[in-house]
Amino acid sequence: MSQEKVLETLESLGFEKLDAQVYVFLGKKGPQKTKDIVKALKIPKQKTYAILRKLQSKGIVNSTLERPSRFSVAPFDRLLDIFVKEKMDEAKQIQQNRNEILLNWQSIAIPETRDHPAKFTIFEGRNYIYSKIRQMIEETRIRLSIIATVPSLVRAEQFGLFDAAARSNVKSRINLRFLVELSEKNLNAMKLLLKKTAKARNKFEIKAPDLEEKLFARLVIRDAEEVILFISSGADRSTDEDRNEACLWTDCKSLVNSFTAVFEDLWRNSTAIEKRMCEIEKGKPTPKTLIFHDEEIAERKYNEIVNSASSEILMMTSSKGLLELSEIWNCSKMAHLAASQLE
Repeated sequence: MSQEKVLETLESLGFEKLDAQVYVFLGKKGPQKTKDIVKALKIPKQKTYAILRKLQSKGIVNSTLERPSRFSVAPFDRLLDIFVKEKMDEAKQIQQNRNEILLNWQSIAIPETRDHPAKFTIFEGRNYIYSKIRQMIEETRIRLSIIATVPSLVRAEQFGLFDAAARSNVKSRINLRFLVELSEKNLNAMKLLLKKTAKARNKFEIKAPDLEEKLFARLVIRDAEEVILFISSGADRSTDEDRNEACLWTDCKSLVNSFTAVFEDLWRNSTAIEKRMCEIEKGKPTPKTLIFHDEEIAERKYNEIVNSASSEILMMTSSKGLLELSEIWNCSKMAHLAASQLE
């Protein structure tokens, strides 16, 4: 009876009958390959693929990167939250029955294991994407790190994500950090955004990276546990193109750690947003201090500074460092002498 009740609930939420059967099957059996789903439910293979793709796009089903992939379902309470936000007119009725529905689900679902393969999910459409980001904000315990464009931050404010971040910060004093590409073109939009979020401004930090190039992909990292990476440029488009927005979500530790390292390097070499705004308005950049963790980049910057000197070079170093520099300069002179003799 419990399984039948869960199936009825899923169909009442808008699931098609076969979609609900696939979800319940994965909930009962755990991660499964497509061929196992086809065999157990006797659904044509192509139809099964279509169902899995549809459920993945809504963040209801996750898949591994192995071949063939294995599919698993999101926790049932998370699925309910997605539909509560999507169907606001039915939210009250769903919320009233939520505990009973969860009890029915728990009676048929297997417990989650600690050792699980990394999951990957594609989210399509801003409603699903911002619903996922809101969930990440609400589940943040320590730190939330975001790289965004000014238009995407404006849209996030319209979706209420800044308010959600401020509420989460009040509850747990989490560290909220935003990196945003700022230019003269989007300066006014940034000013307006800061004005709208003035009350919550002390709850988070916003910086602008010290880069001449455009920022790379937009992303959101939660507690070094999961990352959502935008794989389309839809944040700068009109709302009529919401369906073109797409994101990749994963809890793969190696990828999350890699993106976290990139963010931390950018954060260290970034300027507070108010200071950067003053720089742009005055047309004169303020002095910067940069920290290089890559040896090749540091050497390239050093050579650039030395070669640009016209009258003198002032340097602070150790005696060992001075000897090393002397060897480098001697080698450089010998190389120049050899090159002139060849000419």
